[in-house]
Amino acid sequence: MKKRILICNDDGIGAKGLRVLAAALEDLAEVWVVAPDGERSGNSHALSLHRPLRISQVQPRWFQVSGTPVDCVFMAFHSLMKDAPPDLVVSGMNHGANLATDVFYSGTVAVAREAALRGVPGIAISLANSASTEFGHAASFARRLCAWALQHAPPGLLLNVNVPEKGKPPSGEVLTRLGIHHYRFKVEKREDGEGGPPYYWLGAALRYHHESLEGTDCVAVYEHNSISITPLSLNADDTRSMELMEAQWKNLSP
Repeated sequence: MKKRILICNDDGIGAKGLRVLAAALEDLAEVWVVAPDGERSGNSHALSLHRPLRISQVQPRWFQVSGTPVDCVFMAFHSLMKDAPPDLVVSGMNHGANLATDVFYSGTVAVAREAALRGVPGIAISLANSASTEFGHAASFARRLCAWALQHAPPGLLLNVNVPEKGKPPSGEVLTRLGIHHYRFKVEKREDGEGGPPYYWLGAALRYHHESLEGTDCVAVYEHNSISITPLSLNADDTRSMELMEAQWKNLSP
């Protein structure tokens, strides 16, 4: 039986990155696309547990869902593709980077994480330039990586990939760890034009800074123009803190 790839994203069914990714992978396997019906960036691993989900077919094996990116994975595994679940789940290609602590907020990364939780390899791919729609280099690498993953990726492998786009080809690709970066946000208070109470808007980043730590995804992408490939773990245990707590536990006991 021909292998299956599920593609999801958090930018919505109409995003260029999604279409380019699907076209790049269509000759590797049977490609299915299940994506939100609109922009869902920043949804992280959210599920729609208290409202109905609506699905509509856009074209053969392409579906849009009224929920979150992870809802799309649920609907694919439990409904649309339940007869033969995907062999690989690919998320993206995201319009903008998902580096360092972005992985905790990103719906793009959450799609790949949900696949890994189900024992299926999951790859999140992001174009690390939100002002660009030139996905050529990213698509070429995505195809090469996914071809490898279909043959060799272990169950539950979770990869976060960021591809630089500076108007020239990437200098190469490197395995990285998560970096450290900082955003400066502002919260804007706005008046309701219809006389209602004021509301608040989380503004765009005013300033961005990353720490120049060699071996990290931020440095690879922004300083070396390299594609970063960051293997992520599903294990959230902190053994160092556990050892500290065990040593101090008697001091906390009543």
